[in-house]
Amino acid sequence: MEYVALGRTNLMVSRTSFGTGGVENNTVETATSLMKAGYEAGVNFFDIACCTEANPVRYAFYDIRNSVILGAQTTSQTASSIMKDVEQFLIDFQTDYIDILHVHNLPFVPVPKQEDGVYETLLSLKSKGKIRHIGFSSDSLLLAQEAADSGLFGIIRYPFNYLANEEEQEFVKYCEQKEIGFIAYKPLSGGKIKNIPLAFGFLRNFDSAVPVWGFSTEEQLQQLLYFESRPPLIDEQFMAEIAREKALLSGL
Repeated sequence: MEYVALGRTNLMVSRTSFGTGGVENNTVETATSLMKAGYEAGVNFFDIACCTEANPVRYAFYDIRNSVILGAQTTSQTASSIMKDVEQFLIDFQTDYIDILHVHNLPFVPVPKQEDGVYETLLSLKSKGKIRHIGFSSDSLLLAQEAADSGLFGIIRYPFNYLANEEEQEFVKYCEQKEIGFIAYKPLSGGKIKNIPLAFGFLRNFDSAVPVWGFSTEEQLQQLLYFESRPPLIDEQFMAEIAREKALLSGL
């Protein structure tokens, strides 16, 4: 398994990391088995899609918590709701801290001295040790760029795959230059992309990008681990295939 520094944080995360959204509708036994299989293969970063009490993936981490890096998202827009979300996560996952808390798809970028007090709440949670790093997650490139320019967030989480346009690809490179960790979610564009080797190889072209792959079955998990150990060769033929696939899917 290959590991990469997540920006200027002190986190070394597996280049193949897992989003848990695909397994959250499974039974506790299946969800736990899939997460543990990934961990045993060297995956150390898990992106938690939701933090409700019913989330079955939480059981997978009880006995390996100190060996993994957990990222979580809150869509709350008020200080009190964010604090409530964090406390619920800590209870559900039986942990004292969240490695990365992303504010997700807010219609604004939290900054100090706003009336809502959101950024101050994030700083307070960090100073108390309840979260270790503050991230910004958004489907909006404009807001993601604003967050990166602010210098207030150590990690940006943004949907990124081989359907990305040139501006989005330049943004990933910009984050690397600014030493901002970049987490690429929706690496398969929410299921639109079917060609796993192309998707995997494209993202490996960006040294600092950490894709979080979703899966729901053992077969899908093993496919991802296969390409981790045998990454596709990136050559002219590969890039031409990317261009063809992009043109085809962009027309859908």
